Amino acid sequence: MRGKKIICGIVSAVLVMSCFLSGCNDKGKKETANAENSLSYWCVLNSALSQTMSNFGETPLAKELSEKLGVELTYIHPPLGQETEKFNLLIASNDMPDIIWWKWGDNYTGGPSKAIQEKRIISLNEYKEHAPNFFKYLSEHKEADKLSKTDEGDYFGFTFIKDDEISLITDGPLLRKDWLDDLGLEVPETIDDWEKVLRAFKEKKGATAPVSTDTYGLAMFSNGFNTTSPLNGYYQEDGVVKTGFYEEGFKNYVTRLNKWYSEGLLDQDFTTLDMTTINSNILSGVSGATYNSIGSGIGRYMAAATEEGYSLVGAPYPVGKAGDERKFTTISAIVPGGYAAAITTSCKNIPLAMKFLDYGYSEEGHMLMNFGIEGESYEMKDDYPAYTELVTKNNEGLAFAEVLGRYTLSSSSGPIIQDHRYMEQYAQLPEQKQALENWSDRTALKYVYPPISPKAEDLGEYSRLKTDIDSYAKEMFSKFVVGVEPIENYDKFVSELKAKGMDRLLDIMQKALDAYNAR
Repeated sequence: MRGKKIICGIVSAVLVMSCFLSGCNDKGKKETANAENSLSYWCVLNSALSQTMSNFGETPLAKELSEKLGVELTYIHPPLGQETEKFNLLIASNDMPDIIWWKWGDNYTGGPSKAIQEKRIISLNEYKEHAPNFFKYLSEHKEADKLSKTDEGDYFGFTFIKDDEISLITDGPLLRKDWLDDLGLEVPETIDDWEKVLRAFKEKKGATAPVSTDTYGLAMFSNGFNTTSPLNGYYQEDGVVKTGFYEEGFKNYVTRLNKWYSEGLLDQDFTTLDMTTINSNILSGVSGATYNSIGSGIGRYMAAATEEGYSLVGAPYPVGKAGDERKFTTISAIVPGGYAAAITTSCKNIPLAMKFLDYGYSEEGHMLMNFGIEGESYEMKDDYPAYTELVTKNNEGLAFAEVLGRYTLSSSSGPIIQDHRYMEQYAQLPEQKQALENWSDRTALKYVYPPISPKAEDLGEYSRLKTDIDSYAKEMFSKFVVGVEPIENYDKFVSELKAKGMDRLLDIMQKALDAYNAR
């Protein structure tokens, strides 16, 4: 899974959770479901599972849920790559499914508050009695509670919650460990260390693109200048909203990247790179460093590598000087992006939908969603749910993640509390375990601007300002790095941000943050 492109995020991987609900298409089921026990659920079929299965109803997890809960689910999924388009059409229709899983905080204009006001989804408040497990958890976890409701106090859906900080960072800087060893170099800690390593990779290992990553991946270096990246330019500090674009650190950041680019230490095609090329570069020796995740990065590379002795190491996010704080990393919120299973106003049996979705937060549901079927996909060993060899060493040749996806929701997301013990086992390789350790600094969590939306009266202005400003900032970032725009024009860049309304944007975001903190 690519980093939250981080928070966490790929829509199809996140939406797969809802597909566990299918099961209604299995052969042998009643041709006509009992209307009192039927629900429809809009989802996206996970791209990995779609390679071997036509629907999630074929999985052991879906069948187990159907048997345990006795609910008939009809699921609807859009073509991969058309999720947003199909969602917009769906939400505008008068015939919505009972439940929709979506990124309500980030990908619905106006956020969940607006969706409730527009009568697209319901407030869960008056139906709490039908979801005792979910609301008990929220009552005991303040931050998850705040992120699961609107400023008005309306609970908008059954949210995806990460239960432990080990789950908040699963992406980071990667380097060829065997190259470092051959060159007698340590894993880089500071920006200057990184420059030394990249130059050695180029001059002594023949890497034509010492670090190969796209614009998003270059964010891994921003903390070394105590600033934000161009794709996440806003943060909070002691309750005050700020932007790195205004700060000297951002200028120093693009200045150093421009130096690296001109010296051939950065991939010259970073503005157009796709993951296929990046993966090829890091496997073939074109590059010695990149940015990626525990599974689709380290796991994939170690499995595909053919060079003898090939090994990787996840480096800590770089700092300016040893001992500096790591304020800016690709860390996820506890409830990333406002992802939730929301019940629509078209639902005819709200208590059933509430009861069904609440199951994932029960003790039994938690174990099933995170580890699968006991005795089949996991076994309890010294009070620890250990995945069996069916998952870890599948005899059909399926990857760990593929099997896990058939039995659990923990490797994607859904209306569950993700158990960190899943990640402890998902990271099987020594390289993966070390990467998690090196990326484990959670300092950045307190600086993250939460996934919230402004008040309705500010929404139109906010959307216009943020779209214009962010687009301009990303464009100028690339121009500064490649040298099309000289660094000497940085002050003009800041002046243009002000002219475009940056100060007003920060005021709107501050108002939203104040309201969030008051929840």
